[in-house]
Amino acid sequence: MNYGKAFKTLRFNWGITQTQVAKKVGITQTYLSQIEGGTKIPSQDVIDKICKNYGIPFFFVAWLAFEDTDVKKSKLASFKAIKPAIDNLINEFI
Repeated sequence: MNYGKAFKTLRFNWGITQTQVAKKVGITQTYLSQIEGGTKIPSQDVIDKICKNYGIPFFFVAWLAFEDTDVKKSKLASFKAIKPAIDNLINEFI
């Protein structure tokens, strides 16, 4: 799961800076940059705070963080078939 990619996507969609998010969440901009860059994995507490900051449920972020490598090979075709539709649905709410 790549929470950094999901958070970066959300941040760009909302048009806000890392500094703005970090300040609201109570973390440093450097730490958020590391999360978005994939060098740090956020704790569940940080994930929850970021979700609260964006005003979106955790399961939306978890879905956006899901990658092909998180899915069993036997289920990958099904995942790839439904992912675009679910991504579009989530994007309607964020």
